[in-house]
Amino acid sequence: MVFAAALAAGCVYDYGVGKDFPHLEKSLIVIEGDIIAGGISEVRVSATSKMETTRSASTKAEDYVLHEPLCQVWVESAEGEVWPGKDTTYVWGFENYFDRRLLRISYTVDTRDLPVDGEYRLCVSYPDRGEYRSKFKKVLKAPQVESFDFVFAPDTSYINVMLTSRGDNDGARFCRIEYEEWWENRPPLMPNVILYPYDYELYILSQPYKDSLYKCFDKFASQKILLEDTRNMSENVVKDKIVTTLYKQQRRVNRLYSITLFQTPLDKEGYDYYKALKSNSEEMGGLYSPYPSEMVGNVFSETFPDEVVIGYVNVCTRGEKRIFLDGGKLGLFNWRKCLEMETVEKKYWRTTYDDRGMRPYDYLRKLEGEDYVIDFDRAYWGSKDCFDVSRCYEKPDFWPR
Repeated sequence: MVFAAALAAGCVYDYGVGKDFPHLEKSLIVIEGDIIAGGISEVRVSATSKMETTRSASTKAEDYVLHEPLCQVWVESAEGEVWPGKDTTYVWGFENYFDRRLLRISYTVDTRDLPVDGEYRLCVSYPDRGEYRSKFKKVLKAPQVESFDFVFAPDTSYINVMLTSRGDNDGARFCRIEYEEWWENRPPLMPNVILYPYDYELYILSQPYKDSLYKCFDKFASQKILLEDTRNMSENVVKDKIVTTLYKQQRRVNRLYSITLFQTPLDKEGYDYYKALKSNSEEMGGLYSPYPSEMVGNVFSETFPDEVVIGYVNVCTRGEKRIFLDGGKLGLFNWRKCLEMETVEKKYWRTTYDDRGMRPYDYLRKLEGEDYVIDFDRAYWGSKDCFDVSRCYEKPDFWPR
């Protein structure tokens, strides 16, 4: 899901609706997503806001969160049939296991039985803001994924993930490409300590805790907007498109890795919307840049017709394909770099963690009398790829082992 980012330059509203809309307090509503015929639709409903909080050792996770009210969301056909939605949650936090918050940030609608010959729109009831609707749209047919695979560089130092797809020549000539990665995230070399960035102290990991880390997974969803336009081609083909690139030194290729492709068709209106998002997010600062008033997508307020609403709701089928890469079997990850550690004194732990991006492995031991005891003022530190234990998701249902 693409977060609503800033759009192209022009007349803008800076983080809110201001005096032009006295019945609203301070923010613009942002509604984005895809109504997927034959799949699960996902949309994000939020409000723009300027986050000015700066992080400190005492900052709590909730201080960084835009508290969004729970909305009612549903898909509606032109004939009045309704598919109700439900809110979903995910775990948000800093780079550790504590201060997590369950946030309702997106909504899903089961549209697996949505007939492809109809017209549909998204409907949102937002507390204290009123009713929002997208325009009715016909279902666009997704291109057929012909190949989606890993292509190794000659020296195997990097791996391109490449896509070739083909659509009907008289079908949609625009598409948006997204992906989601999952990988087994056990540390290549199990650390004995962990640092928490609230007090920058080291804490010894218990054996049960270490055992749980062997079952960790991590994930990443694409954030850059990838668009394709085949209008100037004789055939409606996306050929050898590099979706993302993997590198041998990345931890995600240490063991089993997967990437799932999502390819959605767009009409010209949708393409222009996402092209403007892409341009402005790359050139003007991204998510919290001002929004233009002359291009706001296909979502409007029924309660306050003059209200500016940001967002776009697409209606389509979706091309999907998932592939796996066993980096452990291929020996892709350079685990020897995990043996390259340095001794860091306690007074430098904060800067080593924050500025240098390193992670602790263990305390040093020092000789006192005839015994070696823990030296709580010095520790071994090394690569984050080797010793980071901050992200741990449960195994996804599709995992093969």
